[in-house]
Amino acid sequence: MKQHQRKLARLQRLARIRAVARQEAATRAAQAEDVFARIVALDEQTHALARRYETRGECRDADSLRQLGSFVSALRTLAGETSRQIETARSDADARQADLAQAERRRAVIEDRAQDLRRTLERRQAN
Repeated sequence: MKQHQRKLARLQRLARIRAVARQEAATRAAQAEDVFARIVALDEQTHALARRYETRGECRDADSLRQLGSFVSALRTLAGETSRQIETARSDADARQADLAQAERRRAVIEDRAQDLRRTLERRQAN
């Protein structure tokens, strides 16, 4: 009986450790999702800014037109880099979500094992 109680205590400690690991995975997943959302917002703002400047018709001479073209081109380059960063952030967020799901499964398995053992011990004590 003492062996089963030690095993139950060990499973309960492991369940607490897995709960902490799950919480840490949830924090990392939330941070990755936040980074992804911020990069998407930056991308939208950059594209909107480039569109706004593309349609400006207030160039007085060829030099101001060239400067505006250079500025819009730089914005488009920045938008392209941001798009690449979106893909990286999306991949990272997806990986963190997968880590969270795996941590949750691990925690659930240990808790189920601990509950099963607890029930077994309770039945033995009742008999």
